Amino acid sequence: MKKKILSAVLACAATMSLTTCAFADAPASADPGATTPGASDEKVIEATVEIGEIDSKGLEGNKLNEKIFTGDLKDLTWKDVTSVEFTSEDTFGVQFSVKAGAIEGDAEGTWFKMGVNELAKAEETGEFRTAWTLGEAELKAITEAGKPGDGFVKLCTEDGKTATVTAKVTAKKAAEPDDPDNKPTGIALAVAPAALAVAFVSVAAVMSKKKKG
Repeated sequence: MKKKILSAVLACAATMSLTTCAFADAPASADPGATTPGASDEKVIEATVEIGEIDSKGLEGNKLNEKIFTGDLKDLTWKDVTSVEFTSEDTFGVQFSVKAGAIEGDAEGTWFKMGVNELAKAEETGEFRTAWTLGEAELKAITEAGKPGDGFVKLCTEDGKTATVTAKVTAKKAAEPDDPDNKPTGIALAVAPAALAVAFVSVAAVMSKKKKG
């Protein structure tokens, strides 16, 4: 009889030990079936895009978007972009559509020319340059204009000139979901209490049988 009691107690102790490990390894959560989300819900993408040759008629709207939002930037829009650096060996200009009131000193203007108009402030002067950067202020103005494709941007040159333009784009994209097979399921948390209950019932049954005998 003593051997039976000892065996039951040892079984209980072993179960408690395994259960403790299960609790330690499982993530703390109010929902036993909850999974731990990834470290970040979005990832940063940096891509260099060859826009190609432009002239005074310009490359604008969806035609420009088709050049930019390709490859790693496919399926993104101007709303996902955090910065763009346009560069060329020749001078060119950058223009875009904005909502009325965005241009400093022009309450009704809806067409912005970088180096000519002002947003909050203008740090660059001259309509045609070899490099332009669309930063936070410009991108906000572009996306708030409410044009098709979440932005209507135009690149152009002076009359009679051409320029081959490259764009270095930084954007944010929703991160791919983690492999569900690698996520904790919380099963250990659900099984552990049941295992403990079985072990304690086993000990109690042995002890009761001993008293009756």
